[in-house]
Amino acid sequence: MRTLFAAAMTITALAGCESYDLRATNASYLEPLEQEGTYRWKTIADAVYPVDSEKAEQARLRQLGETLRMNSACQGGYDVTRRDATVKRESPWGAIYDVFYTVRCK
Repeated sequence: MRTLFAAAMTITALAGCESYDLRATNASYLEPLEQEGTYRWKTIADAVYPVDSEKAEQARLRQLGETLRMNSACQGGYDVTRRDATVKRESPWGAIYDVFYTVRCK
């Protein structure tokens, strides 16, 4: 019961707060693809960043841009060419998704 309460409090504390940095989780990474100038970024969607929330999507896209900037990738800008979300697992607070963005540098 204590664990459940702690988890609920953590989610409540993080809700609506973009300081919950998706890049800092083990669930996020950037990888170059075979075609030069293309990358795939994997991140998550969860109760804090719902998969179908416009606000959460904007936060993910801001963090994608920051991840590319920190890796000196796509310095001339980029286009998101694909987005896929797959259910990773179910939790008491809803599904947790892996979200994949494919980007092409301009």
